[in-house]
Amino acid sequence: DVYEWALMSFFGRVNYDYKGKYLFEANVRRDGTSRLPKDGRWGTFPSVSAGWRISEEAFMEPLTYVESLKLRASWGQLGNQNIGNYPYQDLLETEGYNYGGTMSTGYFSKKMVNQNIKWETTTSTNIGLDFGFLNNKIYGSVDWYRKDTKDILRDLQVPNFIGITGPTVNQGEMRNEGWDFMLGHDNKIGDWSYSIKANLDTYKNKLMKYGADEIN
Repeated sequence: DVYEWALMSFFGRVNYDYKGKYLFEANVRRDGTSRLPKDGRWGTFPSVSAGWRISEEAFMEPLTYVESLKLRASWGQLGNQNIGNYPYQDLLETEGYNYGGTMSTGYFSKKMVNQNIKWETTTSTNIGLDFGFLNNKIYGSVDWYRKDTKDILRDLQVPNFIGITGPTVNQGEMRNEGWDFMLGHDNKIGDWSYSIKANLDTYKNKLMKYGADEIN
């Protein structure tokens, strides 16, 4: 079998940096894929991020032990179209069968078709704090994140007596949420250097919506 598909994308980005203290970036991408039908083929996915280097502020000067302190936040969306090739098109497959003692060829539909599918979208939010103390001998970061995936592209479950598989649909929502902690220590004593780093990650996956229960 030979398959062909195409993806076209457009990107735009704006950056802003004020005195190395206030940072901002905005992105937008426009994606089109032949794997989705005409009405749902294009998707627009924006993202923004901002940072505040608190340690560069004048009021931080008395705190000489603070080498760096940065607060940051980001929000953005991405799309998914990895559902195989052309699940929205009616396709016929061939099958050989015996008819009157002669092998003949028949045609049949293997899967139900839905022509109203669109991009699956994941929205990510992140808030973090980076810090470094005592000439960055002690450093680390704290992050909270959430990822919400909506309009999940999947095969719809249908009763077995229908005889063919269900169509591809946008149905389902999932949430991934958690915290990331990192703490490190670098130092040098004479000619001897050492580094210690510890990480702690917590996360929770929850299927928010998926349709009816699937039973055999």
